[in-house]
Amino acid sequence: MQAMRGDGGEGGQALIAGVMRRRVATRWQRGMLPILLGALAGLALCALAYLALTLSAKPAPDPLPTARVICADLTAQRYESLYTLLSPDLQQQGSASQFAASQRELDSLTGPVHACQPSVASKSGGVATLALTLQRGQTAVAAQVTLDEAQGSWRVTSYDQNV
Repeated sequence: MQAMRGDGGEGGQALIAGVMRRRVATRWQRGMLPILLGALAGLALCALAYLALTLSAKPAPDPLPTARVICADLTAQRYESLYTLLSPDLQQQGSASQFAASQRELDSLTGPVHACQPSVASKSGGVATLALTLQRGQTAVAAQVTLDEAQGSWRVTSYDQNV
């Protein structure tokens, strides 16, 4: 009779212990639910931010058209135009007329560029290295030019003495 009323005996104690375990488990689950939902919301927010940044980042444009412009300017001796492709750091080293004068001096020493064949030797992110094959007089000369991408266009950041 005591077991049926739940007020004593082994059966009643087991029933009470089972109910208490369910209440404790339910309270624990209720306490963890907001934490789990918050963690899931945080992960979802991070995933959305990553996707937004990844999809909005535009890859650097192809540097080969800029390489062709460099070659065209060299073969036509348009050194003032070539000067506009130099990075601000290189432009600070001298004016457009000084740059053109140094290029004309190089032409007088080694011969003007009659032909230029550009290729992209490497490209990583916003930096590209060009390999130019220049025909100066009767001599084919290899030259290297480094470009940096800024705001969707390429600028010359370094070039060797053959350019």
